[in-house]
Amino acid sequence: MMAFVSASNPAQTGQAVSAMLYYLVAYGLTTFGAWAVVVSLEQAEGKGLELEDYAGVGQKYPWLGAAMLVFMLSLSGIPLTIGFWGKFFLFRTTVEAGFTSLALVGLFTSLVSVFYYLRVVVYMFMRPGEPRVRRDGWLSLVAVGAAVAVVLLSVLPSRLLDMAAQAVLRLQ
Repeated sequence: MMAFVSASNPAQTGQAVSAMLYYLVAYGLTTFGAWAVVVSLEQAEGKGLELEDYAGVGQKYPWLGAAMLVFMLSLSGIPLTIGFWGKFFLFRTTVEAGFTSLALVGLFTSLVSVFYYLRVVVYMFMRPGEPRVRRDGWLSLVAVGAAVAVVLLSVLPSRLLDMAAQAVLRLQ
């Protein structure tokens, strides 16, 4: 998406790259945290790769469940999450460059992804699970720490976008 914006209008290249950097940081942090939850569950229970493995996780491991909820909401692009802001900045830059149809395709694929991400949440909090087992406390701490970072960066999206813009200026 940003390649089209940059190629068509060099004046918007900086804004496009800033939006892309913001999205990459948001997506990277969110994905890192989600995988920390997956690995924590896999180490604790020897499973965590199938959707059914998440049944009851919200009740068994409330902190991991809350962290995964934050990650799934952010990956879905639910408003006021860092994932929402990342997608918003990307789509806004794309529309401003005149690629409205491309932004609409991105929006449509984002809407489709909501179904898949929120299915994990439904399994975690609305399906009964197996009894609790011991898990690695450090890995859980990493997952919860990443969730806190996602929430904090969701509240202050302009700060991260400003840092991305400054990084782009230094590259030029």
